[in-house]
Amino acid sequence: MLKEVPLREVTFVQVMGYFKTLSSQFMGNKEFLNSKLKEPSRSIELVSTKEQLNEITTVISTANKAISKHNDIVNDYTTERQKLVDEIWKLIIEDNGARIEFFIKHKSGLQKGIDSYRWSQKTARRICSLR
Repeated sequence: MLKEVPLREVTFVQVMGYFKTLSSQFMGNKEFLNSKLKEPSRSIELVSTKEQLNEITTVISTANKAISKHNDIVNDYTTERQKLVDEIWKLIIEDNGARIEFFIKHKSGLQKGIDSYRWSQKTARRICSLR
């Protein structure tokens, strides 16, 4: 079973692999150039390092984008936190909308009953005080 490796480690391993290949290509080209110095009339063909350099550039660019995205979140922590809190409340309200509506209607009905009871108590006190 493969162990899950964080993206930064995968990126580092990839870049190191490309650097090893690039280093080998440079060493081979250096040997070709040294042999050319010993035998100037000999023709040589250098190994292209373009592909390795492009791969390294791509991996570094991808890593830099991920880092920038992470830095934006860290730098804008307060806003991102508020967005998260707002989304959580929105989800709670959407999931419990019927319960909330029932509570508001039930509360309104109870409040009317309380107000009516208080009014009748005041009326009863006034009547008793008049006697």
